[in-house]
Amino acid sequence: MIYILLMLILQVSILTPVQTAFYRGDVDMLAKKMESDITIVIEGEGGKRPAQQAALMLKKFFEAHPLKDLKWVHSGSSPNTEYTIGKYIDKNGNEFRVFIVVGKETGRIKQIRISKYEGDSQ
Repeated sequence: MIYILLMLILQVSILTPVQTAFYRGDVDMLAKKMESDITIVIEGEGGKRPAQQAALMLKKFFEAHPLKDLKWVHSGSSPNTEYTIGKYIDKNGNEFRVFIVVGKETGRIKQIRISKYEGDSQ
């Protein structure tokens, strides 16, 4: 029981700053939390990129799609990573699925994927 509680606390401590920065559109904070090279794909464009280029891609996304609402709908883990999935809605009503992977050892973002949301309205 204590182990499970500790794992939940660790999960929150790794993902929460990243989720908060994403919610705020804080590209500078997100860039600080990125590995030197990350996988970033926004609406089908991207791949493995240096953190600075990934930050620019995120900045363009946030400028093109100002936040109206963001709900983190699922979080989980694998042996080496924590991940979170969110539903991002911009001010024009466009819905996006956000998928972020963070390394457990480093607490740094390894992957960000943003795509048009295709699912039920959670």
